[in-house]
Amino acid sequence: MTDPNTRRDHPIIACASLAALTVGCLVPFLDKAFHIDDTLFLWTAEQILREPVDFFGFEVHWELAFRPMSAINKNPPLVSYYIAAVAAIVGWSERALHAAFLIPAVALVLGTYTLARGMTSRPYVAALITLFSPGFFVSASSVMSDIPMVALSVWAAVFWVTGLERDDHGRLCVAGILIGLATLTKYFGITMVPLLLVYTVARLGSAVSRAVYLAIPVLMLLGYERLTVELYRTGLFSDAASHAVTSGPMAGSAFLEKALTGLSFIGGCVAPAACFAPMLLSRPGWIAGLVASGLTAALLHAMASFGTLRLTGADGINFSGLAHSVVFVAVGAYLTALAAREPLTRKDPESWLLCCWVLGTLLFASFVNWTTNARTVLPMIPAAGILLARRLDWVLPATEPRFAWRTYLPLVPAALVALTVGWADYTLADCQRSAVRRLQTHFTASDHGVWFEGHWGFQYYMQRVGFRPLDFRKTDLNPGDTVIIPTNNSYPVPLPFDAARLTRTVRVRPLGWLSTMQAPLGAGFYSDDLGPLPYAFGTVGPEEYLVCTITRPLAAGEVLARIHRNSVSPRAPKNR
Repeated sequence: MTDPNTRRDHPIIACASLAALTVGCLVPFLDKAFHIDDTLFLWTAEQILREPVDFFGFEVHWELAFRPMSAINKNPPLVSYYIAAVAAIVGWSERALHAAFLIPAVALVLGTYTLARGMTSRPYVAALITLFSPGFFVSASSVMSDIPMVALSVWAAVFWVTGLERDDHGRLCVAGILIGLATLTKYFGITMVPLLLVYTVARLGSAVSRAVYLAIPVLMLLGYERLTVELYRTGLFSDAASHAVTSGPMAGSAFLEKALTGLSFIGGCVAPAACFAPMLLSRPGWIAGLVASGLTAALLHAMASFGTLRLTGADGINFSGLAHSVVFVAVGAYLTALAAREPLTRKDPESWLLCCWVLGTLLFASFVNWTTNARTVLPMIPAAGILLARRLDWVLPATEPRFAWRTYLPLVPAALVALTVGWADYTLADCQRSAVRRLQTHFTASDHGVWFEGHWGFQYYMQRVGFRPLDFRKTDLNPGDTVIIPTNNSYPVPLPFDAARLTRTVRVRPLGWLSTMQAPLGAGFYSDDLGPLPYAFGTVGPEEYLVCTITRPLAAGEVLARIHRNSVSPRAPKNR
């Protein structure tokens, strides 16, 4: 533990300023359009207001056809209950719901500060690193379960650590309940059980006498599993766990690529680590880092492609994509090495806690979950912030006042990066809302034969104004019908050329030089299916929404059958 005599911050003032800074940074994003899987949480909240117990008891059009929500939503419903409670009071507007989610965002930053107070002389810096990490910043402007889950997990760690310090069984009990609530917010929360078991063994030499409190979240999860079996004939936790590992074991190049992708997402999502690197690395560290970066560049060049990102080809080397990849992987590797060596240099229980927190999240995000994305990396950000603050303690002693101002300088570029990435995602989300408004000038929801493809926020706004999603397994299309296809979306299904004609393209421009979701740049913040980078700088084209007119009868199922025979899309008439 860090000597409390080296701390110069006043906790009340520090917490108040951190809360104000967090709110101040996120308030400009309150009007952000609902985006990606926000839609699933909102629909579940609407169902809860109708049937409070039967939270997943309805069908939803997702993944091309209508299916039970219990088969689609791989998250427990606690956040949707929160949304339902807020919406019942203040309504369903973006501003109202995003304002409600400022509470867990502030709780996460303050939880990081409180946990860091016992581990570093610079807890304020650790909290600011968390706040100005792009992974946190973008996630905090959503209404998904990620930020609430991590906030509950961090506060569970706070109560557990202080409970062990003071031998306070009440605090240990609260920690167990908070882990249970985190798990019912997002299943990843249950990983706090083994994590805190490791910490307890490292601190006390045994966890037997305290294990009863960590049984609380396990029992809560088992109770939820039993409830969902009775409601939906399957245990939803076990179903989600099975879904997460459907890709199966990997070997060789696939394993290497997933490892590099995991490091890339860590490096991009915890960008403050790059800003602090000049201050934290010793000369041997710089030499080792430059050598490792050179080897990484050579490896990626030899691979020719990194996930969906093409690095070499007929047009030569993609220097921008290569530079992004090398920098992000290098920063991710540095954080991983920092976590791995922490127990070797510090030799305290907190070192084991932080090490397992970071490395465990990395392994899950890279090799266990069905996709690597910023949302799976998010849980490690508070631990990474504390690790960097502890490294600062080692390099720049807090007892020397002349070093104090230097520790805040790297946070300036870190904040600029986080704000810029947040704004890029804001403009991307707004494209879907704006596109729906523009489409309403050409069509009305009462028009017969107007359908749309795609999901995420685009589907939420299209259905909210009355447009109908196209069910490829049940819907027959007739001549004169219209199908609207968003190109940068989930499941945009190509239509056969002999049955459809492209009649109009609606274009809406996001931020033009940075994107969180752009396959040509390799940016896949929400899924590495789009790219191995959480975000990327470069030329960003407009979001396109294709309006296609059906020219001959198209029976339900025919489109899917043609996909299997490699049919082409009306978006590329040159291949006709």
